[in-house]
Amino acid sequence: MHEMGLMESLLASAARALRGGERAVKLSVAVTPLSGVEPAALRFAFAALAADDERFAGATLDVKQNPIAMRCAPCGKAYEATLSSYACPLCGAVGEWAGGDDVVLEGLEVRHV
Repeated sequence: MHEMGLMESLLASAARALRGGERAVKLSVAVTPLSGVEPAALRFAFAALAADDERFAGATLDVKQNPIAMRCAPCGKAYEATLSSYACPLCGAVGEWAGGDDVVLEGLEVRHV
């Protein structure tokens, strides 16, 4: 399960952002279909790892699914694709991938203790 390793990296990034006396309340993470990340497995990894770290104990994890970004070479339209359809909604051509295989820590809510 590569989600455990990803969550370790996400928690390390969040920990670097915390200042002395701060605890995480909520982490917001964005994933895309091409990242291969299973949101349920990411939540499981978060629960397992956060429980052992007082900076994250009791925090919640919000996982948002971002779309696959595409750009159509023939007509230039930027659009969002799904795993079942990469076709441009304007002209029907198959576009070029323009992003959407990442996992990003988008937000960190904290409280002072």
